[in-house]
Amino acid sequence: MERKRLFVGGQLHGTELPVGHTRVTVLQHRLPEDFPTDPLRIEEYRTLRLTRDTPEGKETKRFRVLRGIKRSKALRMTLRERDRFWAAA
Repeated sequence: MERKRLFVGGQLHGTELPVGHTRVTVLQHRLPEDFPTDPLRIEEYRTLRLTRDTPEGKETKRFRVLRGIKRSKALRMTLRERDRFWAAA
């Protein structure tokens, strides 16, 4: 069974994609307002374990987080959208 991870930050924020066994995902893209001759935009996501407190105790889950976003900020971003990021699998 292929593992999927939710992405935090960047163009893939909130998207769940299969990630295989790599620790880093690189996305190259252009925005709709970019010209075809503009250089590709590059976003690099790394795997991070984030832990939140619940009434039952601590819950830890792995996410792909945009490089440059600190763990504490990534956790806050996921907690703002609990239903999307922390729903039971």
